[in-house]
Amino acid sequence: AVVSEFFEEIENEHGDELQEIQAHWPDWWTDGIATGAREVAATRKAHVDLIAGQGGLAMAKLLGAKMPKGIEGRIFETNKALLFYGEHTFGSAESISNPYSQTSMEQREIKESYAWEATRRAKMIDEEALGLLNDYISKGPKPSMIVYNTLNWEREGLVTLYIDHQQIPADKKMRLLDDKGKIYPGQISKPWYGGSYWSVWVDKIPAFGFKKFDIDIYEADHEHENSHQEQAEHSHEKELNFTENGHLIQLDNSWYSITLDKKKGVISQIYDKDLRQTLIDEDAEYQLGEFILEKLGGREQLQSTMLPNGSRFGHLTDYQREPLDSVWLSEIRAGELWNTISFKGTTNTAYEGNDAFSFDVRVFNTTKRIDFAYQIKKKPIVDPESFYIAFPFEMKGGKIHLEVAGGTMEAGVDQIPGSANDWNTIQNFVRIKNDKQQIVLVSPEAPMMQFGNINTGRFTYLAKPESNHLFSWPMNNYWTTNFNADQRGMYTWSYSFTSLDNNSNKEATKFSWGN
Repeated sequence: AVVSEFFEEIENEHGDELQEIQAHWPDWWTDGIATGAREVAATRKAHVDLIAGQGGLAMAKLLGAKMPKGIEGRIFETNKALLFYGEHTFGSAESISNPYSQTSMEQREIKESYAWEATRRAKMIDEEALGLLNDYISKGPKPSMIVYNTLNWEREGLVTLYIDHQQIPADKKMRLLDDKGKIYPGQISKPWYGGSYWSVWVDKIPAFGFKKFDIDIYEADHEHENSHQEQAEHSHEKELNFTENGHLIQLDNSWYSITLDKKKGVISQIYDKDLRQTLIDEDAEYQLGEFILEKLGGREQLQSTMLPNGSRFGHLTDYQREPLDSVWLSEIRAGELWNTISFKGTTNTAYEGNDAFSFDVRVFNTTKRIDFAYQIKKKPIVDPESFYIAFPFEMKGGKIHLEVAGGTMEAGVDQIPGSANDWNTIQNFVRIKNDKQQIVLVSPEAPMMQFGNINTGRFTYLAKPESNHLFSWPMNNYWTTNFNADQRGMYTWSYSFTSLDNNSNKEATKFSWGN
């Protein structure tokens, strides 16, 4: 007999007896992707770049451009590299038991090479698309920038580009002007050697279209370029609209009133002025943005056993969780696009130094959005450990929904019984929604999250989130084989947050895809 005969007989003889389930199948193995945080972030970006690049090629084709020779093959090779990296294991059978053996190191390097191959190839496809599109843009006497929108709705959003100091000297500033003379201020998001990364908030970029801007260079106002904390607090107090009460800082803009605790380096509360409600559970064990380092007494605690009723038996009892060893407010800075409150800290999972751990809160002036940007310089530690970032949201009647491949699901509900419910992998967004409103959280780089609580080792059959609390899980090394035993070096990741007075899937999708 061949395999097909078995399925045909079961279908014909027992088809009416088969249970049908229409639900998502979250995978227990996906926690392993947090053992390769840097490469996972790179491949997520490469996916986006490849989609945008193919959109740009389609735009050029519609304009009459001839496609570059071999472009189909280059797209195929990019997808192939993404698929090889996305295969479910990250290393050899002894990657944990003997992490620095020749076999473990070679297999790890080969695996990681697919991430960087995909990153390189996707960027080159973007460059090819831009090269074709450039032929259809009229040249002018001033330096200009073209913003293309390869999605199917009119968009606004943040554009970041590198400009060297030959074009914009270090003591100058820049802004964009559209054909109607509207000004779009620029803000340095990252100074660099020989140049700077500039960010600009642009709007009304047509669906599957573009908009051209002239780059205007002007003198910097040195009075408003302070970076020292004390000077920044005094210089920008009116611009930043913030007040201090002991160790608490309150920062206001058009949409939110945000309370930060400068001793703990966390957000104590967010008040939404449109919804007229607070968004953070004040009774939560952990506060928003809090770093939680978790160490296990042994990996065997997560080697669960499936019981006859479908539940899993685990025994996570030997562990400890701790905050940052120290944290301090490093800077308060006003900006054209967003205002920044920066914290630095120390943790024994990171190297020593002022750049070992940092956390920025960026409150936008241009739209209803707050970003949280993190950076850690990780020590290579093979003992089982991980860390979480807490988002203890609270919305009356709210349920947690997440975007998965092909749609959205309610956590713990729209999934196959026995599938992973201690952790989930987010496609683009997670949201907490009730019948009228929603909170949306996006992380371009860190897709692993736990819902309701820190659930590691819970293994409870059909468990549902016990609260609206979200816990991002950027890194772990908990698997006993096939995944990386350590992570090392600088890793950066971020989150974008908004809250809306509607609960539509469409608006959550637009916010997350746009970011």
